[in-house]
Amino acid sequence: MFHQFIVFFTALLAATLTAVDASSGFTGSCTMCDWMEDTRLQVQCKRTNGDILSTELDLNNCFTTMQGKLRPAEDAANYHGSCFNCKIDWNNGATMTCLCTNDGVVYDHSSIVLNDFIGNNDGFIHCRDGMFGSVQHTCGDFDRPQESQQRL
Repeated sequence: MFHQFIVFFTALLAATLTAVDASSGFTGSCTMCDWMEDTRLQVQCKRTNGDILSTELDLNNCFTTMQGKLRPAEDAANYHGSCFNCKIDWNNGATMTCLCTNDGVVYDHSSIVLNDFIGNNDGFIHCRDGMFGSVQHTCGDFDRPQESQQRL
């Protein structure tokens, strides 16, 4: 009996840890609803109970630029300070492509595959190992989010 409990607990812990891992991606369990102001991604994601949850993540908290190239943020983010005209190609791993500059004068296209750095944790998408999570939101709703920011 005790052995079965240990096996069950270990499996449950492994499933929980996997759910928070951003490298697991989100495109397999989420669909895109809207892309606003070059930073706010609205999606509908499947929860562990099978329900669908609409959430929004500000990608400005997740990514930065280095020498004009989009990169996952380790500390301070804010790619939108040097990039604009960002588009997302959902069919290519949710690849975000923006016009970015590293000197304030010359702009060039830079791309990053969002699916490599964003995960789905029970319907809430997140980045930076769960440091920044999405808020519950109604797809296409331009008003304030329905709940305060969730830390995963």
